[in-house]
Amino acid sequence: MPDKQISVVIADDHHVVRQGIARLLELEDDIAIVAQADNGRLAFELIEKYAPDVALLDLSMPGGGGLETLNKIQSRGLTTRVAILTSFSGELKVNQAIASGALGFMLKDIDGDELVAAVRKVAGGEHYIQAEVAAKLAVGLTKKHKGEALTRREVEILALLGQGLRNQEIADELFISLKTVKVHVSNLLAKLELSDRTQAAIYAVKNGFG
Repeated sequence: MPDKQISVVIADDHHVVRQGIARLLELEDDIAIVAQADNGRLAFELIEKYAPDVALLDLSMPGGGGLETLNKIQSRGLTTRVAILTSFSGELKVNQAIASGALGFMLKDIDGDELVAAVRKVAGGEHYIQAEVAAKLAVGLTKKHKGEALTRREVEILALLGQGLRNQEIADELFISLKTVKVHVSNLLAKLELSDRTQAAIYAVKNGFG
């Protein structure tokens, strides 16, 4: 067992969903579920009590949904990092969550291995936007520029740029060549009308990708 486990509070008003997520995460040696809630009010009380590393919050719950709970966490200056887990992936909700300080945004049908990876990244202070959600955001972003939509690979690279990764690190992360990374970076810069990778990194963070 690792020296330090990632403590997690799960809040979802659907019992089956909540228990399913808990059972999946509890299989990991480095993750511990410290409490569960079926409403926003209880979720915040538990977060205050246990100060978990990560809170997985449903977007819509009785007693205050994920965004309301997230805002309470931010206003109280709590250190718990938040990931939104929801059935809804509308661009507005994603942007609201990221702007409010959420580090993660995933759909409830996320693959188990990906959810575990997301929890670890969020616990480490990194953003994690599920690819399906990021793709929808990308369409919205490119519509603003009236340009060609980003491909899924370009979205992945944009997110990694937002995390501060260099081209070689991106190549290693995605198991592609350095040359391929450079081509994708060039293409996404053109589509988003940005001049360099620094602008792309800033753009990624501001728009919830980094």
